[in-house]
Amino acid sequence: MIRTRLLALVALLLCGVASAQQTGLLYDPEPPANSAYVRLLVAAEGAPMSLTVNGMARGSALAAGVPGDYLVLPAGSHKLRLTAGRQVLETTLEAPAGKAITLAYTSRAPGSQPLRFEDKANTNKLKAVLTAYHLAPGAGPLDITAGEKAQVVFPAIAEGASVSRPVNPLNIGFGLAANGAPLATPSASLTMEYGGTYSLFILPGKDKPTLKAVLNRVERYTGTP
Repeated sequence: MIRTRLLALVALLLCGVASAQQTGLLYDPEPPANSAYVRLLVAAEGAPMSLTVNGMARGSALAAGVPGDYLVLPAGSHKLRLTAGRQVLETTLEAPAGKAITLAYTSRAPGSQPLRFEDKANTNKLKAVLTAYHLAPGAGPLDITAGEKAQVVFPAIAEGASVSRPVNPLNIGFGLAANGAPLATPSASLTMEYGGTYSLFILPGKDKPTLKAVLNRVERYTGTP
């Protein structure tokens, strides 16, 4: 019964993700009930970084500003190591059972540790859940706007913060504004579906922060730790 409830919770948390993850076999194993779901993003500009978890390579190299898929990890302590040439970032993670978290590195300086966010569940199959993350140090509070009329969806998001809300699933573009004034940065668009979960990342740019929109994804689970 406990196992069933935990799996149901994770299904709600990552609702809408399964349709976007890699297609596996019909009988791919189910993740254990105590699994944690962890994704990494390197917001700081630079070369792609390779990831190892407990000394084993996981996933593809992480390009700057591009989130990885959620990794399926056993709950408990894990050693994460990101490398790009001589750049090395090491983190000890206590992964929580039945939770999904995002780790975002806003610096590549030696000893830098990621911002940690616990991602929100989608409990309403008639809505989509949209989460915004402000990962652009020095940019100050920023608004995220939607549509041609630049309606404010998330007002004055503080640096290093994340905010979530349920929204109607639409095909819509998003932009950035500061103190009500739109920023001349490329917009990001999403085609959302009922029950889905999506992310908007405010990232550092050369002159102004940029915005990236993604559908949340989970790696294919094959039973390998």
